[in-house]
Amino acid sequence: MSALIHEGREAPQDPVRWDPDNREWVSISWAESVARHGAIQASEWRLPDGWTAHDTRTDVTVYDVDQTEYAHANQVEVSAESAEEALAARLVLFTNRVTFADGTQLDRSARFWVAEQ
Repeated sequence: MSALIHEGREAPQDPVRWDPDNREWVSISWAESVARHGAIQASEWRLPDGWTAHDTRTDVTVYDVDQTEYAHANQVEVSAESAEEALAARLVLFTNRVTFADGTQLDRSARFWVAEQ
């Protein structure tokens, strides 16, 4: 199992492509927003049709392969229900909607190309 780290500004560079047979963790860091709006009160993941969320984690610290730390991250473990349908979609978007202590609601999304590896 590997984790795909994402800070919400641009699509992650590794992996550029998502193998539809994989079950992976996607992480989005909210550190800057937590500093501005207070603690994360609620987190909801929106996945495209044909994708399953197996598990979620809220307000955790994660590390990328270079051991760079990302604080206040939310995670979702996802997989495609059908590799064939995922390949047909080609590009998938996973969106994390968060509510903060001050009532602010924000969305951040991560995009991945789907391709067999």
